[in-house]
Parts: sequence; structure tokens; C-alpha cells
Amino acid sequence: MLQHAKQGNLRFLVPLDGSQLAASVLPVVEQIASRFHAQVTLLHILEQHPPTTIHGEQHLSDAAEAQAYLEEIATRLRSSAIAVAIHVHQDKGSNVARSIFQHAQEMNSDLVIMCTHGHG
Repeated sequence: MLQHAKQGNLRFLVPLDGSQLAASVLPVVEQIASRFHAQVTLLHILEQHPPTTIHGEQHLSDAAEAQAYLEEIATRLRSSAIAVAIHVHQDKGSNVARSIFQHAQEMNSDLVIMCTHGHG
């Protein structure tokens, strides 16, 4: 994190699955991204065998749906003067955690901000 902090160029990765639980992290993202003038990348991983619901809500399993969802959130964050990019990983990953880790490395993310969904 210090590498990009010295350059004033922090990068935060925010994985979202479309659930309200995952989105509950967004106020924290907004607060720390504003504070550190960080660039935020919103990420959705399309799963190989997605559940139909997650936490009682429809799970995002369609690329266009996921893109629209991330765009809606990006618009809200941009209204707070936060630099936001979005990425929908369309390779139908079978291991979401591994995909998030790989994206964090590829994007040189300084911090991954996400909800744990109660699993640790």
C-alpha cells in the first residue's frame, strides 16, 4: 500500500456479487477512497455454476446485468468525486476467491475491500 500511497495513487478493488450484504461495504469504500484519493475498481466474477440466489436475493449470473449493476454503483461513487472503474470477469470462474486474488495482483491493488458473508 505504501508504494502507491507515496505516489498519491492508491488502488482499491471492491468485489461485489449483487447482494445487499456485499454492497454494505460501499459506505466504507466511499469514505476511505475519498480520504486517500484512491482509484476504485468494482469487480464482479461470473461463476461457472452460480447459485440462483444469494442471501435470499437474485444472484448476478449474466454479464450485462452485472455490468449495469456495477455502472449504477460507479455513478453513485463518481458523484462523490471518486475515480471508479468497473470490471466484469467473464471467464466463468470456478473459484471466486482465486479470481479475486488474481485480479488484485493484475490490477496492482493496494487493498481489497469486501464483506465476508459471514464465512471468516
